[in-house]
This record gives sequence, C-alpha cells and structure tokens, in this order.
Amino acid sequence: LILSSVLQGYRSGTASDTLASDWPETMQIVRLIAQEHMNNKQYVGKADFLVFRTLNQHGFLGQLQEKKLCAVIQLPSQTLLLSVSDKAGRLIGMLFPGDMVVFKPQVS
Repeated sequence: LILSSVLQGYRSGTASDTLASDWPETMQIVRLIAQEHMNNKQYVGKADFLVFRTLNQHGFLGQLQEKKLCAVIQLPSQTLLLSVSDKAGRLIGMLFPGDMVVFKPQVS
C-alpha cells in the first residue's frame, strides 16, 4: 500500500529550531487511532503542537476526516499524532518526545 501526500509544516515561535532535525523525508503511518481516543486523554510530559498544510489533496486525508481517525507516525526520536482539522487542507500535529506516547490513567 503506497499513499503519498506532501505536507508543509509550521511550528510555533517558541518551539525548538531543531524540532524536526532528524525527521526522514518520507514518514510512515504505523497505526490509526480514533480521534475521540486522542482527544479524551491526558498525556504525560510535554507535547509540541504543529500545523501542517497539504500541498496535494489525497483521498486518504478525506478518509481520516470521515472516519474521525488520527495517524500515529513514528519518527527517529519522537511520535507524531496527526489529525485532520476543521479547515480544508490543514492537519494538526501533536509531537511527543520518545517512541511511545504514555497516557495518564483515567480516574473515574
């Protein structure tokens, strides 16, 4: 299965200049999770928020939005959770250090 979408990323002015220094040119989605699962969790540690603009429309992005899914992308030293935003052609990224996102247990 080969999917290809070109993204242009934007970070906040307070984010590190080296935030994406070890990112590969091609990123691979390792799994999909429900957007609701991502939104209802509290994360341990610091996450950086990024905005991505799609430079070419791909049907897969429409599928993410339609099915309310987020893509989990494993990077060399970080994990990126990517979700489609309300604005057409825009994706929101939550970038975590390390190779695993740790969720705080939910207290009922």
